[in-house]
Amino acid sequence: MNIPKPFFAFLLLSFLACKNNPKSSTKGNEDIKNVELQLKGYYDGITPQTTIVFTLDKRVEKIIEKRNCIGIKEKDFEKYEIPTTANVACTCWWAGAGVNYYALASGEEIQIYEQQLEEEMEDDPVWILRGNIIEE
Repeated sequence: MNIPKPFFAFLLLSFLACKNNPKSSTKGNEDIKNVELQLKGYYDGITPQTTIVFTLDKRVEKIIEKRNCIGIKEKDFEKYEIPTTANVACTCWWAGAGVNYYALASGEEIQIYEQQLEEEMEDDPVWILRGNIIEE
């Protein structure tokens, strides 16, 4: 299979962005020691894919598969309308649609929020609670 050079260059840059070091934070509850977000990029033969892994104290707790994701730096949380109390965040975008995620330590659990995005959305996207990770 022949991949066009511009598309291959885009894929390479996407993979380099996705294979970043895990982002971690201990903001929030002091009893929760470490919340991490790992982004593992790969190519499925059609589009760039990312495995999003949320970990709590080094235990894999939540895995989500999405297209073409990158981490969001804490200094950019406001731009994405992510609460400054969030521990980690990422954004995923491909072909006019995407999703943002952030994790927030709350009590003895981590809450994972999701925001669906589309090009030319008429309404402001809303954050919904996707799930909880409970510290055992």
